[in-house]
Amino acid sequence: SFKLTITQICVLDFVPYGRHCYYTYDGRKGFSWSEAQHSCQQAHAELASFHSRAEVEFIVSLNRTKYLHLWIGLTRDRNCDWGWTDKTAVGFLNWAAGEPNAAFHPGETGEEECVEMYHDGLWNDNNCLERRGFVCRHRQCKVSFLYCVIAGAVIGVIGAILVVCLICKFLFDAIRARGRMQVSISFSANPTSSGVVSTGSERR
Repeated sequence: SFKLTITQICVLDFVPYGRHCYYTYDGRKGFSWSEAQHSCQQAHAELASFHSRAEVEFIVSLNRTKYLHLWIGLTRDRNCDWGWTDKTAVGFLNWAAGEPNAAFHPGETGEEECVEMYHDGLWNDNNCLERRGFVCRHRQCKVSFLYCVIAGAVIGVIGAILVVCLICKFLFDAIRARGRMQVSISFSANPTSSGVVSTGSERR
């Protein structure tokens, strides 16, 4: 019997670890926290949440070029509590010494309500407008390999066929209706005579 292979799937450029996939942007160009979050969401992911030291160490190992610190998904909400953007529970924290300190920097707008990860994996609260790299995370897609690769294409083909069929039916109905109209006009223009047909001249 034919069996489908079940595998873990990550979005392109994401690296699998545990039950999730991770992507780190650590180029020279920095992004604000909101820009970083938007970039992750475009890849159907979120700024990463962390729930163990092993996860942090994995990201540290990926951040090889070390140009910038990395935004993560931890932010301060309206109640001044820390929460992950993916709504997972805050059970693990990895603050650097003296953090979070909610420091205010004269001349800057905004407060330290977003969290960055240092090169060594420790965390610091910082102004969300600062330019940083970032870490994205999404849950691995546990589906059959065949479904992941083919399903989208099959659905697209079926949809295209249905559209073509609908167009053909519309054209067929339009042509048939036009033909009936032409026949009706022809009969109206050339009516058939009724009554007795004369076979000769009428005598006087």
